[in-house]
Amino acid sequence: MSKYALFFLLPLCIISCIEKQYLKPLVPHHLIHANSAKTWILDEQIQNDTFIQPEWQQNKLTFTFFNDNKVVIQKYAQLGSQFGEKAFYSFSIHKERKDTNLVFYFENGEEWQFKLNSISYSEMQLEKQFQQNKDSVEFWNLISYQKPF
Repeated sequence: MSKYALFFLLPLCIISCIEKQYLKPLVPHHLIHANSAKTWILDEQIQNDTFIQPEWQQNKLTFTFFNDNKVVIQKYAQLGSQFGEKAFYSFSIHKERKDTNLVFYFENGEEWQFKLNSISYSEMQLEKQFQQNKDSVEFWNLISYQKPF
């Protein structure tokens, strides 16, 4: 009997010693690139309460994330071609807010910073962080690319 009590009490003691301040948020790498490459489509973009969306599906932006932290940003019509912008991306944890941030680094030195509001296998919601204009707000809703048939 004491052998079983030790088996149940030992994990309980170890878990109870962990304080919340030492826990860190998880960065969902596998959701964004599916352990290889995954394409996301910018389905909705809302900037300062204004809905922005291309008139044609072919003009929507796509983001193809690779597991080596590279991303290709193209229009839907150019998907799979050599056209488009190439960048690096990384995740980080904001020190004060404890938010997960997604940052794009372009070759010309430009950076796009986003707060990752939510992510699942089929949808990602981002909030664009502006450096110059803190009052400007932009929300992006990306959906994962589905096979067309």
